[in-house]
Amino acid sequence: MNYDAFTLYCFNQEINPEIIRACRTAVMKDDVYLDKQATQIYSAATLGYAELADITTVEQAIKEIKECIWMSVCDYDDLGRSLEKVRTRQLIKRPHKSLTRRVLKAFYLLGGTA
Repeated sequence: MNYDAFTLYCFNQEINPEIIRACRTAVMKDDVYLDKQATQIYSAATLGYAELADITTVEQAIKEIKECIWMSVCDYDDLGRSLEKVRTRQLIKRPHKSLTRRVLKAFYLLGGTA
């Protein structure tokens, strides 16, 4: 599965595709894809990040991505107005490491290739 197909898969899972596209450079720069020697995919692989050890299925990975996005964009100003649109634009502009690692794990579990 290439990254465009992965983006479409995430869109079908109701994840904003712009956020997934923003993570592309970080995912493709990761050592897992630069040194793609292994042909087998291990669901328990941590990919070098300890927080990914608990994610073993694609469903868990998608749930973690959704939760990470929600935690990043759920914010309110002093008057109680939602800042979700502003935070979403900021996340698209510069995705944080936690999100890119979860996207990396989901892409890995789906058999992603460069």
